[in-house]
Amino acid sequence: MLALLFTYLEVVGKLFNPDATDLDVGALDFDYGFRDIYGDPLSSADQSYDPKEFYTRARNGLYQLGTTPRGLWAHNERTITTKDFDIIQKNPNDPSTLKYYVNPHSLTRTLVDHFPTVIRRLNDQDPQYDGMRMRFKAFYGDIRVE
Repeated sequence: MLALLFTYLEVVGKLFNPDATDLDVGALDFDYGFRDIYGDPLSSADQSYDPKEFYTRARNGLYQLGTTPRGLWAHNERTITTKDFDIIQKNPNDPSTLKYYVNPHSLTRTLVDHFPTVIRRLNDQDPQYDGMRMRFKAFYGDIRVE
C-alpha cells in the first residue's frame, strides 16, 4: 500500500516539477507532489521538515527490502498523530528516538481527494496549466475516451 501511495506522489509530482524528465523519477518529483497537497509541511511540534526524508526512508526499504526501514513507522492510530506524515521526537534527550510516521489509511483518503484537483487542472484551459499539460503529454501521451 505504501509503495503505491508514494508512487502516486512521484507520478503526480512529475506533472508539477518543471524540470522533470522521463529518465529520473525520484525524490524531487515526490517533493513536488507532496507539496502540492501539503504545502510547506510542519510536524505536530510545528517544526518544518523536508518531505524527501520520508521518500528516502520509504524508497530504500519498500522497494529493495519489501519493508519499511528503521525510523519509518506506518500506523493507523490517531493518538500517535492526526497527520498523514509526521516526525515525532519521542524522547527529547535521545536523538535516536526520532520517528517518521506515515498513516497509509488517512493518506489514501487524502490522495483520493487530491486526484480530482489534478484532473481539474489538466482540463482547465487557463494558460497557467499549459506546462502541466505539456508534461502530461510528454510523459503519458494523449488519452482519448471514445
